[in-house]
Amino acid sequence: MVAIGYRNKAVVIYLYLMAARRIKKQRHLQDSGDNYTYDVFLSYSHLDCDWVIGSLFQYLTQELSLQVCMYQKDFIPGESIAEEILRSIDSSRKSVFVITRNFLESKWSMFEMELARQHVFMNDSDTILIILKDDIQVHELPNLLKKI
Repeated sequence: MVAIGYRNKAVVIYLYLMAARRIKKQRHLQDSGDNYTYDVFLSYSHLDCDWVIGSLFQYLTQELSLQVCMYQKDFIPGESIAEEILRSIDSSRKSVFVITRNFLESKWSMFEMELARQHVFMNDSDTILIILKDDIQVHELPNLLKKI
């Protein structure tokens, strides 16, 4: 059981965080898509924040009038980062991942991707959008991204 749990640690973490959220009653999961706080959860490497904030965030908020969740402005200080990532994914209609070389090297970014993948699987939804940047070829992507 330990070996299986370790091998599938992202699933175990996801299930633990979901159970903890329900126990704390921070927010009840909604069956309807009409009760989202945000339109988009934006995931990216902090090293790419100049382009993300200067271009993509401005486009999404000003041109498309979307409510965008980003860790700089929406994560609650002092809370568990893993719980904040899950809360953000869960309270957003779509998750947008900006895939750059910096993103691929970040463990937190890949953790966000794994939580989003588990969220899609557990809720039977199609909510992940991928933006490939830096001329990354498909063969350079990790298996997790290839599966998505």
